[in-house]
Amino acid sequence: MNWLQIDKIILNLLDAHTDREKLYADVKKQFKWNDSQTKVAVDPLIERSNWHENSVKKSTRKKKS
Repeated sequence: MNWLQIDKIILNLLDAHTDREKLYADVKKQFKWNDSQTKVAVDPLIERSNWHENSVKKSTRKKKS
């Protein structure tokens, strides 16, 4: 598996999570990485994708009744 494939998987996980700690836990479990490996792989993708802004918008969105 190359880094492009890994980044694609991590980006899909970014879309599925709103909590950073849960995201780290899932990535760590998926790839069997330690904490530092997970942080090095995930943090640049978080910054590049404006994940924090997107996750805040997702969590504050009202559901239709």
